[in-house]
Amino acid sequence: MQKIIQVTSLDDPELQHYRIRRHTAELQRDGLFLAEGKHVVARLLTSKLPTLSVLTTESVIPWLKENVPPAELQSTNIFLASREFMSTLVGYDVQQPILALGKAPIDVLPEIPASQERCLMVAVDHLTNPDNLGGIIRNCAAFGADLFISGESSASPYYRRAVRNSMGTVFRQPVYHAENLRQTLSELHLKWGIDIIGAHTSGSLSLQNMNFGPRICLVFGNEELGLSPEILEICTKTASIPLAASIDSFNVSNAAAIFLWEQHKQRHTNDIPSGTGKSA
Repeated sequence: MQKIIQVTSLDDPELQHYRIRRHTAELQRDGLFLAEGKHVVARLLTSKLPTLSVLTTESVIPWLKENVPPAELQSTNIFLASREFMSTLVGYDVQQPILALGKAPIDVLPEIPASQERCLMVAVDHLTNPDNLGGIIRNCAAFGADLFISGESSASPYYRRAVRNSMGTVFRQPVYHAENLRQTLSELHLKWGIDIIGAHTSGSLSLQNMNFGPRICLVFGNEELGLSPEILEICTKTASIPLAASIDSFNVSNAAAIFLWEQHKQRHTNDIPSGTGKSA
């Protein structure tokens, strides 16, 4: 049963997970995350992931009631506060005064049956910027990727900024946070026949000449250093995006979008990405 609770104390124990700057590590440890902004919170509330609570202002309630089915709202506690209170609590100026506390799914690497003719995965290696990581997850959702994998030294897909930049697509895009990315990618190749294709500025092929197979995992590296040597070593193919002579690299999120579109053109000539079928 939903409760709408007016809050005025920064020390309220129900609100401690919203102290972002102070408790980020605790959130991860407890398998929790924060969603921020109207549309992202609405997507969380209508997803299969549990929403533990919502923190917002009274002015946002009518918007929530118009955009979220009553059943989802009625099962979630809503804490009401002023925008100033929220900004003080979370430690930064809140632009859209609504956040929600969610429960992340348990990490499980799904089986890829041999009968599945086509498979698309995306992995990131040492990708530490959560904004870029969230953008790549959004790209994955747009092109119907079966799985997004973040390596052990990459940002979590459930960091607040990653969730925000994914625009909530992380709630429906299957993701897996690998404890050992090299081992995980090797298993995908050896056990399930997945081609490991690395995006690399010195790739052996130009992207437009890459022959994408039916079952692939695209791998993107650190924003500055690219793919690490240990990941490059296990890539079955590498490719680069042709650039003007004065430019040496792309933003990794943009590069991922280009790779995803190129593989889609080649592998799905007569299809559209899963979803609404709308153009960007």
